[in-house]
Amino acid sequence: MSVPQLVVLENVNLEPLKPPMYVALFNAWAWLARQCPGVDLVITSAADGVHGRNSLHYVGFAVDLRIWNVPSELRQAWRDAIASACGPQFDVLLKADHMHIEFQPEHL
Repeated sequence: MSVPQLVVLENVNLEPLKPPMYVALFNAWAWLARQCPGVDLVITSAADGVHGRNSLHYVGFAVDLRIWNVPSELRQAWRDAIASACGPQFDVLLKADHMHIEFQPEHL
């Protein structure tokens, strides 16, 4: 079995990423390692790209992950596992073309 790699797409800016986001990324990776050996965790956006005006991406509290490499029948379970592991201070949204994870400390 192959251990999934953490892949950061070119032009993705991780520099401003805050510590809670690394916890979320670890949780996303750990689930893939257990449930989808060989499927890499691919970060498609962090503090870069075009997002909404008040997006948490720009302040280091949000990331987007590739989903098309995760089997479609496992994507909801992956989302649920990340949300459960991260807790209520995170919003984990399975969108049509990516997984969006953001830290919302006001949810504590």
